[in-house]
Amino acid sequence: MDLKLVLLAIEEGFLATWVRESDWGFAIALSLHALGMAFAVGISFTIAIRILGIVREIPYITLLSWIALFRLAVLLALFSGMLLLVCYPAKALTNPVFYLKLSLIILGLLQLRYWRSRVLLHGSSASFSGLLGVGLLFCWTGSIAAGRLLAYTYAVLSALQLQDIPLAGDPFFTKSLLFLARGD
Repeated sequence: MDLKLVLLAIEEGFLATWVRESDWGFAIALSLHALGMAFAVGISFTIAIRILGIVREIPYITLLSWIALFRLAVLLALFSGMLLLVCYPAKALTNPVFYLKLSLIILGLLQLRYWRSRVLLHGSSASFSGLLGVGLLFCWTGSIAAGRLLAYTYAVLSALQLQDIPLAGDPFFTKSLLFLARGD
């Protein structure tokens, strides 16, 4: 089985077809994604500007109480992002900008996890480097920019446009990777 067939099966499935071709499916998925990202990024920005000392009046403990809302927002963005992904899986999965977006989101989440663990450990006396605040701003701003660029930077829209690409379990593919790794 090759990757093209897997992507075609996803792309032509009921859910992808409904979201892509119904009157409201894509609009609802895109709106939910924007809402989830807005809350997640808004909370992250608030934490970042507090770390940078711009709004010192907000205690870290108060911001910690927003993590439950942040988690819900991330889950909403993840769920709606998966709906958008199944509509055009080849478009996203063949685009390096998609992987940049995911990497920046993961880095942002790891930075927030670090922040949360320090606040839980040290409470109001927790102190942070300004680099953490700058890193949060960079990751979340970059993820938004990369997400917007996805609409304009693709080379493939449909899996029908792909050449046959074997999956990693294919013996020929595995031998090809070994050949490339050895440099023969």
